[in-house]
Amino acid sequence: MSGENQKTQPCLMNLASGLSEKDALRDPSQFCSSRVLIVDDEEVSKLILGKICSQLGASFDTADDGLGALELLLQRRFEVVLLDVSMPGMDGFEVLREVRRSFSEAELPVVMVTADDDRESIVAAFRAGANDYITKPFDAETSMVRLSTHLRLQQIQQELSESQQRYTLAVRGTNDGIWDWDILKETVYFSPRWQAMLGLPELEHLDSPNHWFSRVHDNDRKRVHNALTSHLAGQTECFEVELRMHHELGEYRWMLCRGKAVFSDSKAVRMAGSLTDVTEGKSADALTGLPNRALFLERVSHRLQQYLRNPDRPFAVAIIDVDGFKGVNDTYGHAAGDELLVLIARALESSVRQADSVVARIGGDEFAVLVEDVDSQRAASTIAARLVDVISKPALLLERHYINPSASVGITLPTPQARSVEDLLLLADRAMYEAKREGKNGYRAFSPEMRQDDEMRSALLQDLNALVDSAETPQTDSPLQTLCSPIVNVQSGDLLAFECRLAWRHPRYDEARHGVIAEVASDNGIEAAVELKTLRMACSQLALLRREDDRFDSVKLLLENASWRSDRKASAEALAEVVSSEGISPRDIILSFWQHSMDQLSEDEHATISALGEEGFSIALSGCELGRVSLSLLALARQGYLRIGERRTQGAKQPFEPAAELEVVATLAEGLQAGLIYSGVSDHSHLEVLKAIGCKYGQGPLLGEEKSLKYITSELLTHATS
Repeated sequence: MSGENQKTQPCLMNLASGLSEKDALRDPSQFCSSRVLIVDDEEVSKLILGKICSQLGASFDTADDGLGALELLLQRRFEVVLLDVSMPGMDGFEVLREVRRSFSEAELPVVMVTADDDRESIVAAFRAGANDYITKPFDAETSMVRLSTHLRLQQIQQELSESQQRYTLAVRGTNDGIWDWDILKETVYFSPRWQAMLGLPELEHLDSPNHWFSRVHDNDRKRVHNALTSHLAGQTECFEVELRMHHELGEYRWMLCRGKAVFSDSKAVRMAGSLTDVTEGKSADALTGLPNRALFLERVSHRLQQYLRNPDRPFAVAIIDVDGFKGVNDTYGHAAGDELLVLIARALESSVRQADSVVARIGGDEFAVLVEDVDSQRAASTIAARLVDVISKPALLLERHYINPSASVGITLPTPQARSVEDLLLLADRAMYEAKREGKNGYRAFSPEMRQDDEMRSALLQDLNALVDSAETPQTDSPLQTLCSPIVNVQSGDLLAFECRLAWRHPRYDEARHGVIAEVASDNGIEAAVELKTLRMACSQLALLRREDDRFDSVKLLLENASWRSDRKASAEALAEVVSSEGISPRDIILSFWQHSMDQLSEDEHATISALGEEGFSIALSGCELGRVSLSLLALARQGYLRIGERRTQGAKQPFEPAAELEVVATLAEGLQAGLIYSGVSDHSHLEVLKAIGCKYGQGPLLGEEKSLKYITSELLTHATS
């Protein structure tokens, strides 16, 4: 201890013993939750500062040096640090600099303790980030007031933080959007809910009034401006207006906007309020002015009740879905999309003239029509055709973009099964999707056959799910079986492979086309699982054939692979696992890919298919007719196969490609060291051409009918091609 400190020690001791109740604040419990860190190497100083903390009701910890203080700061929270300037090892300035690396001046106040005449240290401390200072020898009253001030400031900051948290939770809990407009600074705070109501990312940083006013519908701008101007002039108690605001999805939403301004010297300086979505309570569509979904459902419900009481007054309900509407928005912008919807609305109104008929907008790009005096499906089809026609007129958008819009229309009359509005709309919707499935820009009237098709697809889906979930190969009587079409070497007559596909034969329905099976599987997210199950079934049956006759050892399996794009790595691993588990080699499997499904092949996808080839799988490229061959994809079929011609023809003669074109593709296959498979062999003249041009492999009715692998016999191994 220095000589100066030795002289001042009796004074400090007297001060410590002299602190009494009269020096304490009136309410010593107010800082009972606060904790102070005292950092000093002198015991007497720590004793006095600890006594001051106790008189204020605050708890405290002590540290003899800087390292000890920094360790304590890592272990617990403190409201204030009392830090001596002069200490052995790390002095107070070094400790302060370390503290400021982790805590700001607002987060953790640091009060420096220094000699009364050490002015340079006081200035240096403030520059280093100190909040205040206390001098030695201590003045009890001054020290207590300074420490209590910082403790109180910390309490206020903590209360403010809690208040802000409560406000944030309250704002998040309400269904309204909150806005706070600083008029002087011309900035606005928009709550996350405010942004989400308009389809904006909740974390997007918006702070300009223009983000609000630019979204107001043109027809509402003047009304909103007048209401806002009146309130900011002090002429109204509060601001309240209903308006239409543009949503990111391209539609307008009805909003109720409320607010109240704060005035200073009769001038509005701040304004805050809320935004409530009231669209569902409005009867008109904000963009087109047509009745909205709620009003349309109400009108159809009323009309259906009349019909049920008096079937002599027929009517129909049509659903119209604009084809490719997202592409219009993406290409020309939402303003163009809005204009197209308005044009379609006017066209539909002009095509439906009956006074009691209703044209409505029921969704983003969906319209609906209630049409009177429709007494037959033929009349309904005529109306649907007219709706398609009026929409298909060329349109000029934004005075510079010409487009040819189109729509898919479904229409239905009331049926004995449709006893509610929901039933009617479901039937019309079903017919509309049938029109889309058939190529769009068309119409369909609902028919009982569609319901039967839905039942068929539902039964098919049930069987597909059972197939995927089953660990066993389906029994002989299962509706789902693997059918095979032989692929034969037309030069030698030897059997190259079986093309395998999944077939569905249900006792109540006609056999589902292969495309329908793939469509149902894809629509329900089980396409990959169905393909793997088909592969497993085919491999299992081929393994059985090989056990019975070793001449099948050289026969391969060819399977379409359409779902590999969903998860390429997982699909590749699954393929390898299935083949291996059934005791079949990848060399025995030909994976066939259609060119049209690979138009946008990325480098990674290209590499994945190439890797399958490297693992031993043969790759076949289907759809290689002249004029449709993709040069960028041909490398995938090197030392594999190219496929051309109609596939799975069942009896009837098919158009046969000119020999010259076949010869060009055969030459291309030879250059790739790939086998060429022609899949439409239906008579002997086809065989003669294929042999003459060097096409090695054929497939079709003449070379073997499609049948289940369960019924394949060894006679196919020596198929006669003459």
